[in-house]
Amino acid sequence: ETAIAEYAGVFAEKIVIGAGIDGVMDTLVKIFVDKGDEAIIPIPTFSLYESLVHMADATPMYLLRSVEDDYAIPAADIIAASTEKTKMIFLASPNNPTGNRLSGDDVRTLAESIPEALVVLDEAYVEFAEKSSAKLVNEYENVLVLRTFSKAFGLAGLRVGYAIVPEWVIGNYRKVSLPFTVNNVALIAAVAALKDKEHLRRSVELV
Repeated sequence: ETAIAEYAGVFAEKIVIGAGIDGVMDTLVKIFVDKGDEAIIPIPTFSLYESLVHMADATPMYLLRSVEDDYAIPAADIIAASTEKTKMIFLASPNNPTGNRLSGDDVRTLAESIPEALVVLDEAYVEFAEKSSAKLVNEYENVLVLRTFSKAFGLAGLRVGYAIVPEWVIGNYRKVSLPFTVNNVALIAAVAALKDKEHLRRSVELV
């Protein structure tokens, strides 16, 4: 957690680790999404969001990204689609598969306009982007940032993911998360990958 925090530029107290980004998301949905709730999902995007919401017996609320606007998703559209049942807003940034990145101003707008919902930023591909929204977790109690070692670091088979979350989420996460979800070998590899900045640079340039 300390090594991840140094890399991400946040406090270690805000880090939770899971079996890939999938495992982290699964735990978060189990905590915060119940039967009858809604989750906003701009599409096309990573299909797991939909699956996890269905598994919680909740309803995915889809927003179609505009082809004419280069697949962007305006914050105003997300706000308009939210209801009192909205518990989560899933936003991949950069988005898989369209590559759009959400600006920090848009994240702030969503966090302030829909305070009852968790704004879940999936930054699985953040190493390929110019900026991250991770530090916004320090500003807002309803912003969560998810990351993984599976993409730019190339450790997909070892299943190491993490989230940067407000401190009030930590206790809830640890109550629900299964213990020992990530093995020690994977954690050692993840720490080593964080130290090998030259390999990360080459990987990003190659991709």
